[in-house]
Amino acid sequence: MNIKGKSLSLNLKKLLYCCGFIGFFASGTICEMTDYQQFQKPILIFSIIILILGVGIVKKHSGINGIIRTSYNLSYILFFISMLCSFIVHFETGILINAFGVILIWWVTNWTMPYARSKGIYSLEREWFLLAFFQSLILGYTIITSGVTINRFQGIFYNSNATGGAGATLCAIAIPYFLFVYLNRKRGDTTKLIFSVIVIVLSVFVTLISTSRTSILTVAGMLVLMFLLMIKEINNKKRLLRIALIVVMAIIVLFFMLRSQYVESILEVIIEKFVARKGNEFAGRQNRWDIVFDRLSFFGNGEESAIGTHNTFLGFLDEYGYSAIISWALYIVFSLYNSLRIAFSKSTNQMKYLPLFSFVCFFLLSMFEGMMLKTIMLICLYSGNIIYLIKKEIGEKGKIKVYINKRGYYET
Repeated sequence: MNIKGKSLSLNLKKLLYCCGFIGFFASGTICEMTDYQQFQKPILIFSIIILILGVGIVKKHSGINGIIRTSYNLSYILFFISMLCSFIVHFETGILINAFGVILIWWVTNWTMPYARSKGIYSLEREWFLLAFFQSLILGYTIITSGVTINRFQGIFYNSNATGGAGATLCAIAIPYFLFVYLNRKRGDTTKLIFSVIVIVLSVFVTLISTSRTSILTVAGMLVLMFLLMIKEINNKKRLLRIALIVVMAIIVLFFMLRSQYVESILEVIIEKFVARKGNEFAGRQNRWDIVFDRLSFFGNGEESAIGTHNTFLGFLDEYGYSAIISWALYIVFSLYNSLRIAFSKSTNQMKYLPLFSFVCFFLLSMFEGMMLKTIMLICLYSGNIIYLIKKEIGEKGKIKVYINKRGYYET
Protein backbone atom coordinates (compact mmCIF):
# COMPACT_ATOMS: atom_id res chain seq x y z
CA MET A 1 0.00 0.00 0.00
CA ASN A 2 1.36 3.46 -0.92
CA ILE A 3 1.76 6.37 1.52
CA LYS A 4 -1.50 7.99 0.43
CA GLY A 5 -3.39 4.73 0.91
CA LYS A 6 -1.88 4.18 4.37
CA SER A 7 -2.80 7.74 5.39
CA LEU A 8 -6.39 7.24 4.22
CA SER A 9 -6.62 3.92 6.09
CA LEU A 10 -5.28 5.52 9.28
CA ASN A 11 -7.74 8.43 9.04
CA LEU A 12 -10.61 5.96 8.58
CA LYS A 13 -9.48 4.03 11.64
CA LYS A 14 -9.25 7.29 13.62
CA LEU A 15 -12.82 8.18 12.62
CA LEU A 16 -14.15 4.73 13.53
CA TYR A 17 -12.26 4.77 16.81
CA CYS A 18 -13.61 8.24 17.63
CA CYS A 19 -17.22 7.14 16.99
CA GLY A 20 -16.77 3.90 18.92
CA PHE A 21 -15.05 5.63 21.84
CA ILE A 22 -17.77 8.29 22.21
CA GLY A 23 -20.57 5.73 21.87
CA PHE A 24 -18.96 3.39 24.40
CA PHE A 25 -18.79 5.96 27.21
CA ALA A 26 -21.91 7.87 26.16
CA SER A 27 -24.01 4.72 26.59
CA GLY A 28 -23.59 5.01 30.35
CA THR A 29 -25.17 8.47 30.30
CA ILE A 30 -27.81 7.67 27.69
CA CYS A 31 -29.21 4.92 29.94
CA GLU A 32 -30.36 7.64 32.36
CA MET A 33 -32.19 9.75 29.77
CA THR A 34 -35.98 9.62 29.84
CA ASP A 35 -36.51 9.29 26.10
CA TYR A 36 -33.37 7.37 25.11
CA GLN A 37 -32.51 4.91 27.88
CA GLN A 38 -33.71 1.94 25.79
CA PHE A 39 -30.87 2.62 23.34
CA GLN A 40 -28.10 2.10 25.89
CA LYS A 41 -27.33 -1.56 25.21
CA PRO A 42 -27.60 -1.32 21.38
CA ILE A 43 -25.25 1.68 21.40
CA LEU A 44 -22.84 -0.05 23.78
CA ILE A 45 -22.77 -3.26 21.74
CA PHE A 46 -22.41 -1.42 18.43
CA SER A 47 -19.61 0.74 19.85
CA ILE A 48 -17.74 -2.32 21.12
CA ILE A 49 -17.97 -3.92 17.67
CA ILE A 50 -16.61 -0.73 16.07
CA LEU A 51 -13.73 -0.54 18.57
CA ILE A 52 -12.77 -4.19 18.17
CA LEU A 53 -13.08 -4.41 14.39
CA GLY A 54 -12.47 -0.80 13.41
CA VAL A 55 -8.89 -0.61 14.68
CA GLY A 56 -7.99 -3.81 12.85
CA ILE A 57 -6.86 -5.92 15.79
CA VAL A 58 -5.69 -9.30 14.58
CA LYS A 59 -2.65 -9.93 16.77
CA LYS A 60 -2.24 -10.67 20.43
CA HIS A 61 -1.64 -7.62 22.62
CA SER A 62 1.98 -7.92 23.82
CA GLY A 63 1.16 -6.54 27.27
CA ILE A 64 -2.10 -8.35 28.00
CA ASN A 65 -0.52 -10.93 30.33
CA GLY A 66 1.01 -8.19 32.44
CA ILE A 67 -2.30 -6.32 32.58
CA ILE A 68 -4.16 -9.41 33.78
CA ARG A 69 -1.64 -10.11 36.55
CA THR A 70 -2.25 -6.78 38.32
CA SER A 71 -4.03 -7.03 41.69
CA TYR A 72 -7.05 -4.96 40.65
CA ASN A 73 -7.57 -6.81 37.37
CA LEU A 74 -7.28 -10.21 39.06
CA SER A 75 -9.97 -9.05 41.50
CA TYR A 76 -12.16 -7.96 38.59
CA ILE A 77 -11.75 -11.34 36.87
CA LEU A 78 -12.68 -13.00 40.17
CA PHE A 79 -15.83 -10.86 40.15
CA PHE A 80 -16.61 -12.22 36.68
CA ILE A 81 -16.09 -15.81 37.91
CA SER A 82 -18.39 -15.11 40.88
CA MET A 83 -21.11 -14.03 38.47
CA LEU A 84 -20.67 -17.27 36.53
CA CYS A 85 -21.05 -19.25 39.78
CA SER A 86 -24.25 -17.34 40.52
CA PHE A 87 -25.49 -18.24 37.03
CA ILE A 88 -24.81 -21.94 37.63
CA VAL A 89 -26.85 -21.80 40.85
CA HIS A 90 -29.79 -19.74 39.59
CA PHE A 91 -29.53 -20.55 35.87
CA GLU A 92 -30.84 -17.14 34.82
CA THR A 93 -29.94 -15.96 31.33
CA GLY A 94 -29.70 -12.35 32.52
CA ILE A 95 -26.82 -13.19 34.88
CA LEU A 96 -24.88 -14.93 32.09
CA ILE A 97 -25.38 -11.96 29.76
CA ASN A 98 -24.26 -9.55 32.49
CA ALA A 99 -21.20 -11.70 33.26
CA PHE A 100 -19.97 -11.75 29.68
CA GLY A 101 -20.90 -8.10 29.38
CA VAL A 102 -18.60 -7.04 32.23
CA ILE A 103 -15.69 -9.11 30.91
CA LEU A 104 -16.18 -7.84 27.35
CA ILE A 105 -16.19 -4.23 28.58
CA TRP A 106 -13.02 -4.94 30.56
CA TRP A 107 -11.44 -6.44 27.45
CA VAL A 108 -12.22 -3.34 25.37
CA THR A 109 -10.85 -0.87 27.91
CA ASN A 110 -7.74 -2.88 28.79
CA TRP A 111 -6.90 -4.39 25.39
CA THR A 112 -8.52 -2.64 22.44
CA MET A 113 -8.05 0.99 23.52
CA PRO A 114 -4.36 0.71 24.51
CA TYR A 115 -3.70 -1.29 21.34
CA ALA A 116 -5.19 1.54 19.29
CA ARG A 117 -2.96 4.06 21.06
CA SER A 118 0.14 1.92 20.52
CA LYS A 119 -0.60 1.94 16.77
CA GLY A 120 -0.96 5.72 16.65
CA ILE A 121 -4.69 5.62 15.96
CA TYR A 122 -5.45 7.94 18.87
CA SER A 123 -3.75 9.60 21.83
CA LEU A 124 -4.50 9.93 25.53
CA GLU A 125 -5.12 13.68 25.33
CA ARG A 126 -7.59 13.31 22.47
CA GLU A 127 -9.35 10.57 24.39
CA TRP A 128 -9.72 12.96 27.33
CA PHE A 129 -11.36 15.52 25.06
CA LEU A 130 -13.75 12.87 23.78
CA LEU A 131 -14.59 11.85 27.36
CA ALA A 132 -15.39 15.45 28.26
CA PHE A 133 -17.07 16.34 24.97
CA PHE A 134 -20.25 14.24 25.11
CA GLN A 135 -20.83 14.76 28.82
CA SER A 136 -20.43 18.54 28.45
CA LEU A 137 -22.63 18.56 25.35
CA ILE A 138 -25.46 16.70 27.08
CA LEU A 139 -25.35 18.83 30.23
CA GLY A 140 -25.22 22.02 28.17
CA TYR A 141 -28.13 20.79 26.06
CA THR A 142 -30.29 19.92 29.06
CA ILE A 143 -29.71 23.39 30.56
CA ILE A 144 -30.56 25.19 27.32
CA THR A 145 -33.65 23.15 26.45
CA SER A 146 -35.09 22.61 29.93
CA GLY A 147 -36.59 25.11 32.30
CA VAL A 148 -33.86 25.33 34.93
CA THR A 149 -35.24 24.95 38.43
CA ILE A 150 -33.46 25.19 41.78
CA ASN A 151 -35.17 22.13 43.22
CA ARG A 152 -34.59 18.68 41.73
CA PHE A 153 -33.58 19.88 38.27
CA GLN A 154 -33.57 16.83 36.01
CA GLY A 155 -33.63 18.16 32.46
CA ILE A 156 -33.61 15.28 29.95
CA PHE A 157 -32.72 12.71 32.63
CA TYR A 158 -35.30 10.52 34.37
CA ASN A 159 -34.69 12.09 37.80
CA SER A 160 -32.57 14.72 39.53
CA ASN A 161 -30.18 12.14 41.00
CA ALA A 162 -29.27 11.04 37.47
CA THR A 163 -28.64 14.67 36.51
CA GLY A 164 -26.43 15.20 39.57
CA GLY A 165 -24.55 11.98 38.82
CA ALA A 166 -23.88 13.16 35.24
CA GLY A 167 -22.54 16.44 36.64
CA ALA A 168 -20.30 14.63 39.14
CA THR A 169 -19.00 12.35 36.38
CA LEU A 170 -18.03 15.34 34.24
CA CYS A 171 -16.30 16.86 37.26
CA ALA A 172 -14.27 13.64 37.73
CA ILE A 173 -13.11 13.97 34.11
CA ALA A 174 -12.34 17.68 34.15
CA ILE A 175 -10.46 18.04 37.45
CA PRO A 176 -7.62 15.59 36.58
CA TYR A 177 -6.87 17.40 33.33
CA PHE A 178 -6.98 20.81 35.01
CA LEU A 179 -4.66 19.57 37.74
CA PHE A 180 -2.09 18.20 35.34
CA VAL A 181 -2.08 21.26 33.08
CA TYR A 182 -1.90 23.65 36.04
CA LEU A 183 0.89 21.80 37.84
CA ASN A 184 2.90 21.23 34.65
CA ARG A 185 1.85 24.21 32.59
CA LYS A 186 3.96 25.56 29.79
CA ARG A 187 3.62 28.53 27.51
CA GLY A 188 0.44 28.20 25.48
CA ASP A 189 -1.46 26.16 28.10
CA THR A 190 -3.71 29.07 29.12
CA THR A 191 -6.46 28.01 26.69
CA LYS A 192 -6.43 24.47 28.09
CA LEU A 193 -6.69 25.82 31.64
CA ILE A 194 -9.59 28.12 30.79
CA PHE A 195 -11.42 25.34 28.96
CA SER A 196 -11.01 22.84 31.81
CA VAL A 197 -12.14 25.46 34.38
CA ILE A 198 -15.29 26.16 32.31
CA VAL A 199 -16.04 22.43 32.24
CA ILE A 200 -15.56 22.16 36.02
CA VAL A 201 -17.85 25.15 36.62
CA LEU A 202 -20.51 23.60 34.37
CA SER A 203 -20.33 20.29 36.23
CA VAL A 204 -20.55 21.95 39.66
CA PHE A 205 -23.46 24.15 38.56
CA VAL A 206 -25.48 21.20 37.22
CA THR A 207 -24.76 19.18 40.36
CA LEU A 208 -25.93 22.02 42.62
CA ILE A 209 -29.21 22.71 40.83
CA SER A 210 -29.98 18.99 40.81
CA THR A 211 -29.86 19.19 44.63
CA SER A 212 -28.78 15.54 44.64
CA ARG A 213 -27.11 15.08 48.03
CA THR A 214 -24.96 12.17 46.97
CA SER A 215 -23.68 14.04 43.91
CA ILE A 216 -23.08 17.28 45.83
CA LEU A 217 -21.04 15.47 48.49
CA THR A 218 -19.13 13.63 45.75
CA VAL A 219 -18.22 16.87 43.96
CA ALA A 220 -17.30 18.54 47.25
CA GLY A 221 -15.01 15.62 48.12
CA MET A 222 -13.29 15.79 44.71
CA LEU A 223 -12.74 19.56 45.00
CA VAL A 224 -11.15 19.13 48.43
CA LEU A 225 -8.94 16.36 47.02
CA MET A 226 -7.95 18.65 44.15
CA PHE A 227 -6.76 21.41 46.50
CA LEU A 228 -4.87 18.90 48.66
CA LEU A 229 -3.03 17.59 45.61
CA MET A 230 -2.25 21.13 44.45
CA ILE A 231 -0.77 22.01 47.82
CA LYS A 232 1.19 18.76 47.97
CA GLU A 233 2.62 19.05 44.45
CA ILE A 234 3.53 22.75 44.47
CA ASN A 235 6.84 23.56 46.12
CA ASN A 236 7.19 27.04 44.68
CA LYS A 237 6.17 29.64 47.27
CA LYS A 238 4.95 32.08 44.62
CA ARG A 239 2.59 29.51 43.17
CA LEU A 240 1.36 28.56 46.64
CA LEU A 241 0.68 32.25 47.27
CA ARG A 242 -1.20 32.37 43.99
CA ILE A 243 -3.41 29.48 45.10
CA ALA A 244 -4.06 31.23 48.42
CA LEU A 245 -5.10 34.37 46.55
CA ILE A 246 -7.39 32.34 44.30
CA VAL A 247 -9.04 30.75 47.35
CA VAL A 248 -9.51 34.19 48.97
CA MET A 249 -11.00 35.61 45.77
CA ALA A 250 -13.28 32.58 45.47
CA ILE A 251 -14.50 33.11 49.04
CA ILE A 252 -15.21 36.78 48.31
CA VAL A 253 -17.10 35.93 45.11
CA LEU A 254 -18.96 33.19 46.97
CA PHE A 255 -19.92 35.68 49.69
CA PHE A 256 -21.57 38.01 47.18
CA MET A 257 -23.17 35.06 45.36
CA LEU A 258 -24.65 33.80 48.61
CA ARG A 259 -26.38 37.14 49.04
CA SER A 260 -28.24 36.77 45.74
CA GLN A 261 -31.82 35.54 45.97
CA TYR A 262 -31.25 32.83 43.34
CA VAL A 263 -28.32 31.23 45.19
CA GLU A 264 -30.08 31.62 48.55
CA SER A 265 -33.02 29.66 47.16
CA ILE A 266 -30.73 26.85 45.96
CA LEU A 267 -29.02 26.67 49.35
CA GLU A 268 -32.35 26.59 51.19
CA VAL A 269 -33.44 23.59 49.13
CA ILE A 270 -30.11 21.78 49.64
CA ILE A 271 -30.04 22.44 53.38
CA GLU A 272 -33.68 21.39 53.68
CA LYS A 273 -32.91 18.11 51.88
CA PHE A 274 -29.86 17.40 54.05
CA VAL A 275 -31.48 18.27 57.37
CA ALA A 276 -35.26 18.38 57.39
CA ARG A 277 -36.05 15.50 55.04
CA LYS A 278 -33.12 13.16 55.53
CA GLY A 279 -35.05 10.74 57.73
CA ASN A 280 -37.99 10.33 55.37
CA GLU A 281 -35.96 9.98 52.17
CA PHE A 282 -33.31 7.62 53.50
CA ALA A 283 -35.95 5.45 55.16
CA GLY A 284 -36.83 3.99 51.74
CA ARG A 285 -33.23 3.02 51.08
CA GLN A 286 -32.84 1.65 54.61
CA ASN A 287 -35.87 -0.60 54.15
CA ARG A 288 -34.38 -2.03 50.96
CA TRP A 289 -30.99 -2.55 52.60
CA ASP A 290 -32.67 -4.38 55.50
CA ILE A 291 -34.24 -6.78 53.00
CA VAL A 292 -30.83 -7.46 51.42
CA PHE A 293 -29.23 -8.26 54.78
CA ASP A 294 -32.18 -10.41 55.85
CA ARG A 295 -31.81 -12.71 52.84
CA LEU A 296 -28.05 -12.92 52.42
CA SER A 297 -26.93 -15.84 50.27
CA PHE A 298 -23.50 -17.11 49.29
CA PHE A 299 -24.39 -17.01 45.58
CA GLY A 300 -26.96 -14.22 45.87
CA ASN A 301 -30.63 -14.26 45.00
CA GLY A 302 -30.31 -13.92 41.26
CA GLU A 303 -31.29 -11.12 38.94
CA GLU A 304 -35.03 -11.83 38.83
CA SER A 305 -35.42 -11.64 42.62
CA ALA A 306 -33.09 -8.67 43.09
CA ILE A 307 -34.45 -5.34 44.30
CA GLY A 308 -33.29 -1.81 43.56
CA THR A 309 -30.91 -1.15 46.46
CA HIS A 310 -29.69 2.35 45.45
CA ASN A 311 -26.22 1.07 46.32
CA THR A 312 -23.85 -0.58 43.84
CA PHE A 313 -22.13 -2.79 46.41
CA LEU A 314 -25.32 -4.03 48.06
CA GLY A 315 -26.81 -4.58 44.61
CA PHE A 316 -23.97 -6.97 43.75
CA LEU A 317 -24.32 -8.63 47.16
CA ASP A 318 -28.04 -9.18 46.63
CA GLU A 319 -27.74 -10.49 43.06
CA TYR A 320 -24.47 -12.44 43.08
CA GLY A 321 -23.58 -13.16 46.70
CA TYR A 322 -20.60 -13.01 49.06
CA SER A 323 -17.80 -13.89 46.65
CA ALA A 324 -18.95 -11.25 44.19
CA ILE A 325 -19.06 -8.42 46.72
CA ILE A 326 -15.70 -9.42 48.22
CA SER A 327 -14.00 -9.52 44.81
CA TRP A 328 -15.61 -6.20 43.79
CA ALA A 329 -14.57 -4.54 47.07
CA LEU A 330 -11.01 -5.79 46.52
CA TYR A 331 -11.09 -4.38 43.00
CA ILE A 332 -12.04 -0.93 44.33
CA VAL A 333 -9.51 -1.06 47.20
CA PHE A 334 -6.59 -2.17 44.99
CA SER A 335 -7.54 0.37 42.33
CA LEU A 336 -7.73 3.24 44.82
CA TYR A 337 -4.40 2.22 46.34
CA ASN A 338 -2.68 2.15 42.96
CA SER A 339 -4.42 5.37 41.91
CA LEU A 340 -3.06 7.15 44.98
CA ARG A 341 0.44 5.87 44.28
CA ILE A 342 0.56 7.16 40.73
CA ALA A 343 -1.18 10.45 41.66
CA PHE A 344 1.65 11.18 44.11
CA SER A 345 4.36 9.77 41.85
CA LYS A 346 6.81 11.76 39.71
CA SER A 347 5.11 10.58 36.52
CA THR A 348 4.71 13.17 33.78
CA ASN A 349 1.78 11.33 32.21
CA GLN A 350 -1.09 13.73 31.53
CA MET A 351 -3.66 11.18 32.76
CA LYS A 352 -1.99 10.45 36.12
CA TYR A 353 -4.86 11.95 38.16
CA LEU A 354 -7.78 10.45 36.22
CA PRO A 355 -7.77 7.03 37.95
CA LEU A 356 -7.87 8.55 41.43
CA PHE A 357 -10.75 10.92 40.74
CA SER A 358 -12.74 8.39 38.70
CA PHE A 359 -12.56 5.73 41.45
CA VAL A 360 -13.29 8.27 44.21
CA CYS A 361 -16.28 9.53 42.24
CA PHE A 362 -17.54 6.02 41.55
CA PHE A 363 -17.11 4.93 45.18
CA LEU A 364 -18.97 7.94 46.61
CA LEU A 365 -21.81 7.83 44.08
CA SER A 366 -22.16 4.07 44.63
CA MET A 367 -22.99 4.56 48.30
CA PHE A 368 -26.53 5.75 47.53
CA GLU A 369 -27.01 5.04 43.81
CA GLY A 370 -26.65 2.03 41.53
CA MET A 371 -23.80 2.77 39.11
CA MET A 372 -23.65 -0.49 37.14
CA LEU A 373 -22.67 0.28 33.51
CA LYS A 374 -22.94 4.03 34.14
CA THR A 375 -20.35 6.25 32.48
CA ILE A 376 -18.26 6.64 35.64
CA MET A 377 -17.99 2.84 35.99
CA LEU A 378 -16.80 2.58 32.38
CA ILE A 379 -14.24 5.32 33.06
CA CYS A 380 -13.00 3.35 36.07
CA LEU A 381 -12.36 0.32 33.88
CA TYR A 382 -10.65 2.59 31.34
CA SER A 383 -8.53 3.98 34.19
CA GLY A 384 -7.29 0.49 35.03
CA ASN A 385 -5.16 0.52 31.90
CA ILE A 386 -3.96 4.05 32.70
CA ILE A 387 -2.74 2.75 36.07
CA TYR A 388 -0.91 -0.12 34.36
CA LEU A 389 0.59 2.21 31.76
CA ILE A 390 1.93 4.70 34.32
CA LYS A 391 3.26 2.00 36.61
CA LYS A 392 5.20 0.62 33.66
CA GLU A 393 6.37 4.12 32.84
CA ILE A 394 7.83 4.87 36.27
CA GLY A 395 8.91 1.27 36.95
CA GLU A 396 8.77 -0.54 40.27
CA LYS A 397 11.79 1.35 41.58
CA GLY A 398 11.04 4.68 39.96
CA LYS A 399 13.27 4.05 36.94
CA ILE A 400 11.75 4.98 33.60
CA LYS A 401 11.14 1.87 31.53
CA VAL A 402 9.02 3.33 28.72
CA TYR A 403 8.15 6.82 27.64
CA ILE A 404 5.20 8.70 26.24
CA ASN A 405 5.97 10.09 22.83
CA LYS A 406 4.50 13.24 21.27
CA ARG A 407 1.52 11.41 19.87
CA GLY A 408 0.45 10.32 23.36
CA TYR A 409 1.10 6.59 23.35
CA TYR A 410 3.87 4.56 24.88
CA GLU A 411 6.83 2.87 23.31
CA THR A 412 9.57 0.67 24.74
